[in-house]
Amino acid sequence: MEAASEYVLFSTVTLIPLTPAPDTAFKQQRLKAWQPILTPKTVLPTLFLIGIIFAPIGGLLIWGSSRVTEITFDYTQCESLPAATSLDNLQFTDMPSNKYSYQLSAADHNAQHSAPRYAFLDNSANASVTDVSQQRECIVEFDIPATLEPSVLFYYKLTNFYQNHRRYVKSLNSDQLKGKAVSPATLDNGDCKPLSSINGVAIYPCGLIANSLFNGARSPIIDRVLR
Repeated sequence: MEAASEYVLFSTVTLIPLTPAPDTAFKQQRLKAWQPILTPKTVLPTLFLIGIIFAPIGGLLIWGSSRVTEITFDYTQCESLPAATSLDNLQFTDMPSNKYSYQLSAADHNAQHSAPRYAFLDNSANASVTDVSQQRECIVEFDIPATLEPSVLFYYKLTNFYQNHRRYVKSLNSDQLKGKAVSPATLDNGDCKPLSSINGVAIYPCGLIANSLFNGARSPIIDRVLR
């Protein structure tokens, strides 16, 4: 019988001396620091001083906002109204009270106004109307109960429209924007979905960014009323 073999394993450990950090105030975290002790005698005067400084500023802001007149109309549901084919047969409907607001200035807060009315004009079937902005219109009639001093600003407000959403930001095709021909199959498999193609025909330009631009427009009638 053969004798059992014996194996001895040796390991070598190398010790590397560490260089100590320089004995400076910065390296050893001995820099001087101010550690205030918060007591009622120090905190309360500071709060009162800040309040005295900012109270007039807040009063000026409230006074300035009280001089502003803001009139808001929500005509989102205008397309659900009975459609008219010309301006002569418009069917005006009173706008619900939760769809409009009159925030008049302090000097005119007692001014009376009637409820606004709106109507839907659909000229999409009229071949003589070639301007896209005039094919489907929402006509809004409203009172301006007080004189609006210049400047009069006109704004649009969009809700539930998130342009910083990741899917919205990526919804485009760079090659298509560079002028290159991109097949519908490539667009369908890319980031342009769901606006990549229609019935096998590519959408140019594709994506949510290019096809969700707000195209609201004011009519000359509204311009004349605002002036």
